[in-house]
Order: sequence, then structure tokens, then C-alpha cells
Amino acid sequence: MAENTRPLSFTLAQQQHATGSKVTVEPDAKTNETKVPKERGMSSAHSQRFRQQDSADRRLQESTSSAPAQDVAERSTEQSILQVTPKQSLHDLYTKRDKAEAHIQSLKSRNTVLTSSAEHLKEQISNQYEAIRKMLNTDEKATLELIDIEKRVALGKLQKIIKEWTSNLEQINKSIRATQKFIDQEENQVQIQDQDSKTLSSQATEIKLTEYGYSKKIENEVQAVKIDEVRFQKLSKLIRNISTNLYSQLQRKTFLLEYSPVILDIASAHKNMLVSKDLTSMSVANEPLNVPESPLRFDKVCNVLAAKGLMRGKHYWEVYVKPSAQWCIGIAYGSIERKGKHKSTKLGRNRQSWCIELKANQLLAWHNDRNVNCSMKPSKLEKVGVYVDYEKGLAAFYDADGMKLIQEFSSITSSLFDRMHHHFTEPIYPAFRLFPFVVGSTHSDKLEICKLES
Repeated sequence: MAENTRPLSFTLAQQQHATGSKVTVEPDAKTNETKVPKERGMSSAHSQRFRQQDSADRRLQESTSSAPAQDVAERSTEQSILQVTPKQSLHDLYTKRDKAEAHIQSLKSRNTVLTSSAEHLKEQISNQYEAIRKMLNTDEKATLELIDIEKRVALGKLQKIIKEWTSNLEQINKSIRATQKFIDQEENQVQIQDQDSKTLSSQATEIKLTEYGYSKKIENEVQAVKIDEVRFQKLSKLIRNISTNLYSQLQRKTFLLEYSPVILDIASAHKNMLVSKDLTSMSVANEPLNVPESPLRFDKVCNVLAAKGLMRGKHYWEVYVKPSAQWCIGIAYGSIERKGKHKSTKLGRNRQSWCIELKANQLLAWHNDRNVNCSMKPSKLEKVGVYVDYEKGLAAFYDADGMKLIQEFSSITSSLFDRMHHHFTEPIYPAFRLFPFVVGSTHSDKLEICKLES
């Protein structure tokens, strides 16, 4: 490096030696740079070579001016590395090993804690199920005991009637024997015949009277001797309903674990959409509300979206729909059109939204401007449950009371709506639509997002 950074005086001396002329070096007052005057006898070619050499030396000095600082930094780093002794390096390695071992032990301890926690939760839930089973077993025994009591009462009545009929049968058999005896002896003595005739006539009269009395009781006795089947059929129906509800609740509990509270975004609500203060219910106002303009606001369709988008995981929420005769519940991308009244702004009429809609007493499922008829009777629908599995591209709508599936949007049903869209590509927002207030209507449509406890 020292050979390339020769001083200017050395270069000029070389030039003087080569040309045999004397060169005087003077500093320039303005630039503080070295000024080399030309001799009168110097040739133009030699003068040009001199200026080129001078320029090259200056560029070399500028290019190498930062090199010493870099060299110093590199040498400092090398020295610091060389200063670490093998003992210090070994000590550092031991320290790292101790930390790694401690971390592994911590992970193993965490494994023990997780296993213990899981076993505790399993025991806790098993105890709860066992309590349910005990309660069901107790109720089953009590219900079956009711049937046994009813049976014992009926059998007691039956035994009493059988006893009465057995006594009557003995009387009849007694009369038969007396009559047979009379027939056998009727050819004997006349005196005996007259005497027995009176007795037989009396017995025959008693038999007729007895038969007549019992024959009137037969129909009433048959009706009385039975179990109250109507009562127990009603009980059987109640148990069946409990079983159905229990199954529904057991299925619903899985969804409740994925419960996601939903609040409305008033900035997206149409000016005729009246949103409650707690942002969980909506209704249609008779007159437009005084609300600021916003690029997020639907200006022609009575839509409103939730404030928070869903972009991963599983989610569930419920909407109370009973007070409303016309409504639309679904999900939508945040990119759905907000302005205008064309299909791109209406839920289910585009690829950006999925919904079920009740209108004109007809319940339909919509996506990509295609619809299918839902089998659920709208009159029985009070709460709608919405379940979303983002990763699976699944959106499902349920009757939240009986957990009966109303409609599912997934890869399985994609051919009904859109072959190309069976997964979500953007954050999705719970979406709602009500229809404009009709003059003369006797009710006001309203939707309410339910507060659930998981």
C-alpha cells in the first residue's frame, strides 16, 4: 500500500530526472493545491504526460484515503478474536450447554404440567358426565316406579274383580250340581219331586239375578282394569323431547366453544339502519338518520357489517330473528361494494358474500347470485346460528334451538353456487340486511345478536 501512495514531490522529481529540466513547486493560494509551472522549453507531449500522471496520482490518493480506517477496523476485530483464550472459549461453551440443558428441563417440566392438567380436566369433565348419568338414572328409576305403581293399582283392581267372579262361579257350580241332582231324582217319589221343584225354582231365580247383575258390570270393569296409557304416552313424548333437546345442546356446546362476540360497525350501516347503543341490534328507521358520509357506508341497500373481520380459526355466533318478517344473515368480504343498488352490493348476489334470506315467507340460501331453497319452515325459526371454519372454507347456518342444519357453504356444496370459490381469500365479516320500511306495515323488522355464555 505504501508503494502506491508516493508523495507528489517524489513524482515530480522523477519527471525532472527524466526530462533534465528544473520544475518549481508552488502552492496555489486559492485551492491550497500544489501548482507546477511549465518550463518554456517543455514539449507539449511531455506536458500532457505530466498532467495525466498528476491526475492519476490524485485519484489514487482519494481512492486509498479510506483504506487505512478499514484496515484498522479489521485488525481490531482480528485482535479481539485472538485475545479470546481457549479457556474463555471453553467457559462460554459450558455456559451455553448449561442454558440448553436448563431449557430442555423446562420443556420436560412443561410436558409434565400439560399431562397433569389434561388428566385433571378429563377427570373434571368425566365427573360432570357421571353426574348427568346419575341424574338420568335416578329420573329413569322414578319414572319406571310410576309405571310399577300404576301397574300394582290396576292389578289390585283386577284381583278384586277376579275374586268376585270366582265366588259367582262357585254359586253357579253349586246350582248346576243341585239341578243335576234334581234331574236324576225326578222319576222318583212324587213327594220328593214336588219338594225339590220348589227349591230348584228358587235357585234358578237366584242364578238369573246373579248373572244379570254381573253382566251390567262387565263393560265398566274392563275399562277400569288397565294402565293409564294416555298419561304415560304423554310422559314418553316429554322424555323424547328432552332427549332431542339434550342432543341439540350437546352438539351446540361444541359451537359455543368457538363463540365470537359480534358488534356492528356503524360506519358501514345504511342511513335507514338504526343500530343500538351497544352495537348488537339493528332495525329499520322510518326516516333516514343524520349520519356522516363515509366510503364504508352502504348508500342504497340496508346492509351493515360487523366491526371486526375474521381471517383465521373457527367462529360461532347467533342472531335472534323472530321479531322480523324479512331479513338476511350472512358473511361478506370487506371488499364488497358499498355504493349503488346493483348485485355487487347485495348479500349473496356476488362472489364476495354468502347468506340465508327470508323474504315473502320463503327461506333461501344465496351465493354468487344463485340460490337454493331451504327445507326449514320459516315460522319455526327463532334463532339462527352461524358457524365459520376459515381454513376449511366452511360457512354453515343452523336453527340454533334444535341445531338443525339450514344450509352449508363448503367445497361439498360449491357446485351449487360457484365451482371456483370453496375457500376464503380475504378477511370475512358477519353481515346483515333488513328491508325498507313498508307503509302500512304492522311490525318493525329487527335483528339482535345474541350474547352467549360458553
